[in-house]
Amino acid sequence: MELDELLKQADFVCLQVPLTPQTRGMIGHGQLAKMKKTAILINASHGPTVDETALIEALENGTIRATGLDVFEHEPVSADSPLLKMKNVVALPHIG
Repeated sequence: MELDELLKQADFVCLQVPLTPQTRGMIGHGQLAKMKKTAILINASHGPTVDETALIEALENGTIRATGLDVFEHEPVSADSPLLKMKNVVALPHIG
């Protein structure tokens, strides 16, 4: 299944990919917009596979329901990151 079709249909999207030039930023505004409003994105691969600015906007706007993060775009994650303060985010830095 192509990624775009998977994003449209999935209730959960769990990223388990290596960080390569092809996967860096693979989930951004366009991909998040294709997901169901009830979908949950889980990133347990590498932080830079997800554009965190786009993810924060999607979570704030209700584009997707929630996210689970074992990794962050920039590590260590800043203590003032909005992701650490959102009720629809589960953050388990490298312990998930």
